[in-house]
Order: sequence, then C-alpha cells, then structure tokens
Amino acid sequence: MAFRDDREALRQRTAELEAELDAAERQLDQQREQATHSKLLKEELVRTRERLHAMEKRLGGRSGANTSVILVVVLVGLFLGAGVVAFALVRTAPPPPVAPFAGEPPAVVQPGAVAPTPPTPATPLREVKTSWKGRVKTATGMDLKPGTECELSAVLRSPSGTEVALSCGGSPLYKSTDQLNGMSQHSHGIGELPGPEAGPAVHYLKWDDIGSRTGARSQASIDTKLGVAAAWRETQPNFRVEVEMESLSQPASGTLEAEHSDASLPFAKPLTLSSKAASVTGPAPVKAGAACSVALTPAWGPDQNCRAVVSCGDKVLYGDHVTGFNKCELADNAPSSFDDSKHDDADGVFVWKRGGPAKVAGMAGDQEWTVELAP
Repeated sequence: MAFRDDREALRQRTAELEAELDAAERQLDQQREQATHSKLLKEELVRTRERLHAMEKRLGGRSGANTSVILVVVLVGLFLGAGVVAFALVRTAPPPPVAPFAGEPPAVVQPGAVAPTPPTPATPLREVKTSWKGRVKTATGMDLKPGTECELSAVLRSPSGTEVALSCGGSPLYKSTDQLNGMSQHSHGIGELPGPEAGPAVHYLKWDDIGSRTGARSQASIDTKLGVAAAWRETQPNFRVEVEMESLSQPASGTLEAEHSDASLPFAKPLTLSSKAASVTGPAPVKAGAACSVALTPAWGPDQNCRAVVSCGDKVLYGDHVTGFNKCELADNAPSSFDDSKHDDADGVFVWKRGGPAKVAGMAGDQEWTVELAP
C-alpha cells in the first residue's frame, strides 16, 4: 500500500534525522558551524513531522502510532533546544574581570564643550620710510613742464599697510590715503636690496591703483624697477602726468624684511672693477676702446646672491632697470665668477671670471652684439 510505504519511509527518515541530530549535538563544542547545520536539521524535522501528521490524518484511526511519532518529535525538539541553549551558554561565558585602573581618572568632557583654539600670534609690523626722485616726462591738464622735479614718497610696511604719494613741482598728483569713491583694482609689490653702505637698504616698488571713481583719490600706475610712473584723473579737473623715475629708492634706515641683515649677506663688500671694451661686434652701444666698469654687489637670496651692472660711460650694457641678478661663485668672501650665459631674459649675457676677460652680449632688434672686456 502506498500510504503505508510512505509512512514507513517517513519513519525511517525520522530515525535518520534523529541520528544525524545526535551526532551534530556531540560536535557543537568543537565546531561553531554545526549550530547552523543543526538548525537546518531541526527545520527539516519539523517539515517531516508535518507531512507525517497530515498522512496520519488521511489514514485515520491510527492514534497510537500518531501519538508515538509526535512524542518522538517533541522529545527530539526538546533535546535540540537544550543543546542550542547549552551551546549559547558555553559560547557566551563572561570575560574575566578587568583590573581597576590605578592611574588618574579620565577628564570629564561636558557635551558640546570645545577646547578653545589658541590665538595665532600676530606678525610684527615692520616699517621703513623712503623716497624716489623723478622728472616730468609729459603732462596734460596741469602746468608742469617736462623736466620738473618729482618725488615718490612711501611708508613701506610688511606684511601690509603701505602708503604711497606722488608729487611734481610741489603739486600733489596721487595719495593712496585719499578717500576712495568708486572702484579700485589694486596690486603692489616691494623689492629690497642692500644699500651702498652697511645697514641701510634700498627698494623698488610696483604699485597699481586704477578704476572708475570720483572724489579726492586719483589713479596711479608706478613701476620704479622699469623707471616709470603715471598719475591721472578722469573726472574734473582731469589731468595726466607721466614721470621718469629712479629705479632704486634713497637708502632707508633698516630693512623691511626681518631676515634681511648685513650678517645674512653672501659677501661683505661690493666689488668694482675697471675695464675697457677690447673688441666689439654687431650694433653694440659702445665702440672699441671705451672705458667700462663692472660692479658686483651682494643680494639676499641663495639662488641669486649677486647682482652685476656693466656700464661704459653713460651706457648700461648689463643690469639696467634693477636686472642683472644671478648666482656668484665666491672665494675669500668675495665674488670669483659670474655666469649668465643664456639669452633667456631681458638682462642679456654677462660672463666674468676673476683675473680674466669678460663678455657682454645683447640684442638690438633681431641682431646680436657682443663686447669683450679686458682688465
């Protein structure tokens, strides 16, 4: 009979499951993974029990057999539950007690409390007063003739706060402290070099203050490194004055940068050498035989620690307009060589070695010229 055979098969399967479950319980303490396997066996046992119960109901009148099967299933379930509980108890044993901390108790931090950030030390303000001389080049709207003396005065401050004023013939042309009524596109830069004597420094200045405006403050564009300055006003009374400026300021007392001092100079004294133009090629600004001089002065900076200026009469062949910076090789606390042999900037070329000849080269349009200097 099919039902009887199925029932016997289910009973056989129940016995097999009980045996497998008993084997799984014995291995619970050795392998954690068996817990998952036991759970699967339990679930399959429940499903088998439900199928057996349904089949018994269909057969009917077999309560004794039914009762014995159900009793076996319940006992197996209780045994499985006891095994799982025992496994949980064994696996979750409390850790050993922690010894009390013998040091200082941790600091109590109140919720939301933030440790105050220490204030950043303010950079000390450094200041020097200086001035540049100049002459009027052109003027419109003001009674200033070409050649009229001019003065650019400045209070140089680091890191900020510089003040600038330009006047010609006693007439003020621009003051940075005048009230601004309008727009200002402002930028500036300051360069500092050792002065001709120990202690003071000289400076060059770039200053732009331009933009549409009314009121007291005029506009200005100044670059002493290039020797130019201009001041103008576009509202009544309008004017424009262009000025030829000295490149370097008058010596100032002290330095603007704290790290600039006589002690930090690469060598102590400027070196001036007399020479003459031994030979000339191309459209050179001087002729052969002209008397010339080479001046090598120290500069602050590891890569460009030296400045060279080569002049023959009133012609500057190299180092004009605050150029001529390069690295000097030193010996006995004085320059021993200078090598700017690349045509890659406005300086031109100057190569010199102590005790030997020197060479200066430049461009006139698209033509190169050279001057060989002999001691």
